[in-house]
Amino acid sequence: MEASDGSQLLSQNLGIGHNRPHAVTAYFDDSMVITIEGTDEMTFTVVETVPFTGSLTPGIWKVGIDIPEGRYEVSVEVGVSAQVGVFDPSGERVQTISVGSATGFPTGIIDLTDMGWVQIGNAPSLTVRPL
Repeated sequence: MEASDGSQLLSQNLGIGHNRPHAVTAYFDDSMVITIEGTDEMTFTVVETVPFTGSLTPGIWKVGIDIPEGRYEVSVEVGVSAQVGVFDPSGERVQTISVGSATGFPTGIIDLTDMGWVQIGNAPSLTVRPL
């Protein structure tokens, strides 16, 4: 997914087997372009924001809307790794971590500020526990 200025907002490899996510969540508007490669079929569903439940699927999540502001421990299931990017409200990346089997770090800590966002990739889901 790209913004009107050509900057990439989301690139998600949907993976195969048990690493395949059941959903990817993203925010977009009329200024963005969606490009899909490697599949003949894709379903888009407009969804309402739901209360945070303790895990997030790959995609982009708004702090203060999808997940409360705060400090969190993040982890993935055994045998899986994930990359997590944390961005401030202006879109500047303020933190990047990798967790899971391939990284040697089973958990990580992220700090989320109101109206920033978090991007999750490379795992079917990320467990997020408030600290």
